[in-house]
Amino acid sequence: MGALQRALLMLQDAEQFSGHLTGTKEASLLESRSSLVECLWQLQQYPEAIETTQRMIDYLQASADPNDPALTTNYLELVQTYSRENDWNDQEIYLLLAWGACDKRIGHLSGLYGADAPMRAALSDKDLTLYWLVMDYQHEGKADQALATAEEMFKYLAENSRSWGELGPYPRREVAKLALQIATQANQRDSINMWQQRLANLR
Repeated sequence: MGALQRALLMLQDAEQFSGHLTGTKEASLLESRSSLVECLWQLQQYPEAIETTQRMIDYLQASADPNDPALTTNYLELVQTYSRENDWNDQEIYLLLAWGACDKRIGHLSGLYGADAPMRAALSDKDLTLYWLVMDYQHEGKADQALATAEEMFKYLAENSRSWGELGPYPRREVAKLALQIATQANQRDSINMWQQRLANLR
C-alpha cells in the first residue's frame, strides 16, 4: 500500500471520529474532510472528493447558522474539484451558489456592530468567487456572460475597495486584464477599448 493510500485510510478514520464529537464537531469535520479532499485530489479520485465535500455542505445546510462562511468555502472546494475534471458546467453551478452565499453573509453582517473582520472576509470571498466565475464562463466559451460578470465585479471592487488598498485577492487591475483577454478572444472591439482604457487608468 502506498503512502497516499495509507494517508487516505487515516483521514477517513479521522472523519469518522469527528462525526462523534459534540462541541468541536463542525471544526473537526471541516479539518478532516478538507484534508481528505486534498488527498483524494492527489489520488485523482474526484467523484469521492465531490461526495466528501457534499457531505460537509449537507451538514452545514442542516446547522443552525445559515450565514456560516464555511458554506462558501465548501462550495468553492467543490468548484476546485470540478475544475480538475474540466467540468465547467458543474463548476458554474457551485460558483453561483457561492455567490449567493456571499451576498447573504454580506447582507447579514452589514447590520451588525463590530463585524468589520467577518465583513471583509465575506467581501473577499465574493471577489474570489466572481473572478473564478468569469474564468469559468471563459472556459465555457460564454464571452458575453464572462464580460458582464467582469463588469459587475469591477464595479463591486470600486465600491468596496479603500483608498489605502484594493479589495483582494483579485483587484480591479487583474479583473481588467482578464476581461481584456476575453474581449480580445471574442473580437469585441468596444469591450477591448473600454478595458484597455480602464487598465491605463489603473497604472
